[in-house]
Amino acid sequence: MRIGRFVGILILLLPLITACAGMNRAPLTADQRAITRELVARTVVIQDEVIVQVAPDREVSAAVIGGAIGGAIGGALGGALAAAVSADMTSQRAMETQKIAEKLYPAVENVDFRSDIGKTVSKYLESYPLKVVQQETTARAIDPFKMARHTKHLKPGQGLLTVVPTCMLSPDFRTLIVSLVSAIWVKDKEFDVYRGAMLYQSAAIGGSPAESVTLWSENDGALFKKTLREAIEELAQMMLEDVDLDARLKAKPNATRTYTLANSFSVIRDIRQIEGQVVSEKSGRVRLLGTDGGYYSIPAKI
Repeated sequence: MRIGRFVGILILLLPLITACAGMNRAPLTADQRAITRELVARTVVIQDEVIVQVAPDREVSAAVIGGAIGGAIGGALGGALAAAVSADMTSQRAMETQKIAEKLYPAVENVDFRSDIGKTVSKYLESYPLKVVQQETTARAIDPFKMARHTKHLKPGQGLLTVVPTCMLSPDFRTLIVSLVSAIWVKDKEFDVYRGAMLYQSAAIGGSPAESVTLWSENDGALFKKTLREAIEELAQMMLEDVDLDARLKAKPNATRTYTLANSFSVIRDIRQIEGQVVSEKSGRVRLLGTDGGYYSIPAKI
């Protein structure tokens, strides 16, 4: 097991994983919206395959499904499952985790997260509240501290919209967690003028890691694929709502509720209790704008 390489992968993913913990929200102001007439959109999907991440301490594991890693480390991982192991984890723990996850891999190896979410986001961007005049999907990561190189060619009134999705299974494999972070950048400004994090958690299945993996894998991964498609569609819809959500809720505040989830949204810190304004309820799910700034789609009942 080439631990050094996989620790490097974990480091590359940390900015994306921490996004799932609820980002610092930056609403688009009315003044900025008025002068941003059109957008150039770039969807950055780093993940495209299954990586097994061994969670710290006594937690079991988190499986990250996804994009951007291949391009970021200069090549695909050859379709093999890998374990990202922190310094305090034993190789035995990593092997146990990988052994469980390997039962899922054959059923989901034909899932192309980059293609699926790229096509869906592209479709929804055609209806984005601000006019999108150009868009692309890429596996090349964008350094948020070097945005000037990406915005210097923008025309007056244009903004750069970045959309960055990630996908993982919870540490006990019971829930699928997908996120989408969107931001708008303009020329000659160091920070984004809008930023929102959309986060989806599926209903929990199974009573143990092994049982959950079995359920996800049955019928050629039918449940996993169906849930992932639903998550992608849900987040794309939320992306359209999010850019004007703060103004909408300010004009007409909604009820505030607290939900306790089956799993945390982050492997970095425990985020399983979500409080916020309810935006909508439909088909057994709730969308709410959390007090931490995340825009969540969660099961109405755990």
